[in-house]
Amino acid sequence: MVELAGGLGRRGPGGLLPKKCLTVDLAVYILPNMSSGVSRRAEVATLRATAHPLRLQMLSLLTGAAMSAADVGRELGITHANASYHLRRMLSAGLIVVAEQESVRGGKAKRYRYDVDAPGSRAADDTSSEDRGRVQRPFIEALAGELVRRSHRIDPGRRQSWTDAELWVDPADYAVALARVEEASTDLHRAARPPRTPGTVRVAAALALFGMTEDDPGAARHGNTATRDDGTNPDISDNSGGGPS
Repeated sequence: MVELAGGLGRRGPGGLLPKKCLTVDLAVYILPNMSSGVSRRAEVATLRATAHPLRLQMLSLLTGAAMSAADVGRELGITHANASYHLRRMLSAGLIVVAEQESVRGGKAKRYRYDVDAPGSRAADDTSSEDRGRVQRPFIEALAGELVRRSHRIDPGRRQSWTDAELWVDPADYAVALARVEEASTDLHRAARPPRTPGTVRVAAALALFGMTEDDPGAARHGNTATRDDGTNPDISDNSGGGPS
């Protein structure tokens, strides 16, 4: 969807920012500590810090421009205190950096930025795979929720790309595909501009590429249910008459 400004306001890192405030949806999450072979403890901290829809939206905003808590609050329609809380959590996890500080009414206001090229933090590799899996699930749920939210704003007139797959491939082929996805994600992050910059288009991208374990005999208990030939779920009864089937 193309979102052009109706007017320009204060100056940001990429030039004048528009006066109107709407959430930007430029978001591909190749997160710090996730793709560069750094520690599992750092990866877990990153996942915990991003397992919240608001924080995912904040990362999108801070990719294209450095913003203060007040800026983020106005963009997302939340209180200054709420924005400050989430920004502090992401800062402590190393997800964002303080890009600059400015004097405001005798105090200092920090402006934060998500820098896709910033090096990830380093820590001891002592987090179990079980712990990592436990914090991955809330992140995945938050990411899925954001995808659903953005889907209501799809521009049918603009070119799109969709894919879904659960495949068995050669490890070398998977490594090549993963590298290409990470490169495309990084390029898109670097191309991000402040919200509603004239000449830009609003886009959304949520990518998840991961290896899977072998089949689990109990997988059906976790949502992998069978279907009939007609595509319906045999575990869901059609009680259209109102009584037991």
